[in-house]
Amino acid sequence: TLWMISASFMATGEANSFSVSERTALLEAVIAGGIKPNQLLPGTGVAAFTDTIALTRHALSVGVDSLLTNWTVSPEVEMAQL
Repeated sequence: TLWMISASFMATGEANSFSVSERTALLEAVIAGGIKPNQLLPGTGVAAFTDTIALTRHALSVGVDSLLTNWTVSPEVEMAQL
């Protein structure tokens, strides 16, 4: 079973509300709670490239072997910002 924690790690928009330290702490808490790292699919891609690198390195360092590293803004969001 592959766990996807949408409110914290996926590209639904909520993840952008969390800092790098909050996201790394949450990933560690999920793993400490008993979910195996190889069952996780965290999204580590964010707007800031350096944060993407930090989140990706952290996820790999705790044993995660599958990542979503892309980060995009939907056309609807882009149009709403015009």
